[in-house]
Amino acid sequence: MTGPAVPPTPIARPCAEGPWSYDDTRAARRVGIHQVRPACWAARPFDVDEVPAAVAETFRRGGLNLQRIRAAGTDAASLRMWTA
Repeated sequence: MTGPAVPPTPIARPCAEGPWSYDDTRAARRVGIHQVRPACWAARPFDVDEVPAAVAETFRRGGLNLQRIRAAGTDAASLRMWTA
């Protein structure tokens, strides 16, 4: 099974901020996410053609959680999105 040809739009742009913590609440157990940090969000969502190609590819593969994308140039391109 493969993901869709393009990621769903719009794409929300999060930024981790604040300290890491372990969440063992019922809600965290239900979704299987225990490693958490507060997040801030960009002022607006972005269309697929506005994000770095590696970001679009990660969503195309089905990646929906907050994760680091290590492809060259992605950090700088993402930073430009935050400061634009």
